[in-house]
Amino acid sequence: MYCEERPGWFWRFLGGLWRLLDGTRRAAVNLLFLLIALALMGAALAGKPKVPSSTALVIDPRGPIVEQLSTSPRDRILGGLTGSASQQETLLKDLLDAIHAGKDDARVKALFLDLDQMGRTGFSKLQDLRAAILDFKKSGKKVVAGADAYDQTQYYLAAHADEVFLHPMGLVLLEGFGGYRRHYKEGLDKLGVEMHIFRVGEYKSAVEPYLRNDMSRETKEALLEVSLVPGRRGGRPEAHPRGRGGDGRRLHGSPARRPGRPRPGGEGRPAGGPGGPPRRRPPAPHRPRR
Repeated sequence: MYCEERPGWFWRFLGGLWRLLDGTRRAAVNLLFLLIALALMGAALAGKPKVPSSTALVIDPRGPIVEQLSTSPRDRILGGLTGSASQQETLLKDLLDAIHAGKDDARVKALFLDLDQMGRTGFSKLQDLRAAILDFKKSGKKVVAGADAYDQTQYYLAAHADEVFLHPMGLVLLEGFGGYRRHYKEGLDKLGVEMHIFRVGEYKSAVEPYLRNDMSRETKEALLEVSLVPGRRGGRPEAHPRGRGGDGRRLHGSPARRPGRPRPGGEGRPAGGPGGPPRRRPPAPHRPRR
C-alpha cells in the first residue's frame, strides 16, 4: 500500500493564498465586464436627447474647426485622464450635419452661433459653414450670433446672421484679405546706403524691399497663389461676406494705393523713403604705401 506524503503547512498556506488571489482577480474582471455591459445597455436604451417643442439650435465650436482631428481617440482619452489634453478641435462635418438637421426639424425655431471659443479656421471651412448658414436661412428661421469679441474668422460667420450681439466692452478685429509691402531701395540710394545681401533662388522675397522699388514677378506669383482677393486664383467672388444688408463692395472695393502696393496688371509704385535705420557703407580698407 502506497501512502502519499502530505505537503507541509507552508506550502498549503501558499496554495490557499494563490487560490484566494486568483478568485479575487476573476471576480473583479467579471464585475468590470458587468458594469461595462450595463453602461452600454443604458446608453442604448436612453436614445437621443429630448428636444423641447420650441427651441434654438446652438452651434458652439471649441478651438479651430478642422476636417480631421489631429489626435487619435486613445490620445484624447489619456490626455483627459492625465490632465494634459491638447488643444480642443471641432469637426467641420459635425457642425454641418447639425445645421442641416436643424433646418428640417420643426422643433428648431432659430440658430444661435456662439463664437466665443472658436479658434482660427481655414477659409475653405468658413465657406462651407457660410453655405450651410445661408441654406438654413432659406427655411425662414432666424440666425443670431453672439460673442464677447470677434476676430476676422468669427465675424465672417457672424456677418451672415440676422442679428449680431457684442459685449459692451468687446471689440471687432478685422485684418482684411489683402496687404502690401514697403520697398526702400530708392530711399536707401538717396541716403547713400549700400546693402550687402546674399541669397539663393528666385522665390526669396524677404530681402526684396532693400533691393527693389516694386515686387518682382516671382513674388507676385507666390502671393497670388495664396491670395484671398476675389477673382484671383486663390479666392472666389462669392467667398466674401455680403451679410448685414450690404452688397459687399465696400469690403473688397478698390482700395487706395499705397507706396509699394502692386497695381492691378502693373508694377508697384516706388517707396518714398526708408522705413528703418540705414546701414552705413563700410569704409574702404586702408592700404599702406610702399
